[in-house]
Amino acid sequence: MFGATCSILSNVINDRAISTQHADADGVYDKITSFEFVFILHLMRDIMGTTNDLYLALQRKSQDILNAMHLVLTIKALVKKYRELENVQLFCGKYDIDIPDMSARYTSGRGRACHQRDHITIEHHLWVNIFTFICDSQLQELNNIFKEDVMEL
Repeated sequence: MFGATCSILSNVINDRAISTQHADADGVYDKITSFEFVFILHLMRDIMGTTNDLYLALQRKSQDILNAMHLVLTIKALVKKYRELENVQLFCGKYDIDIPDMSARYTSGRGRACHQRDHITIEHHLWVNIFTFICDSQLQELNNIFKEDVMEL
């Protein structure tokens, strides 16, 4: 759906007859073709999608505890493995999305770098502000539901 969405936005951007939607479409296109958006998109699809599968499996009346435990282990492994960014980089290559220099200074929003007090890199922002927050919240939720003693049992 990503390719189709980009194609439609490009058509709206290039169609000068719709001047009121041109600027909105241009802004949306810039956002969804950014590396940060793609990074978050993949996190949502991979980690949260698998977590949703687990919750659905647990809600079925004919629960298969082995399948549920397998999903828990899969989610935990996925969270730990995600640091490689391979899927995100392949996706960016497919859709010609620029991959930023991870050691460059991160600027939030539309602000200028000189107005930011903290001097963090793009890599730090992705791993600490986004990835770690999402992973920690998912792991905390899983750990609250599946305590270690229950997993051993």
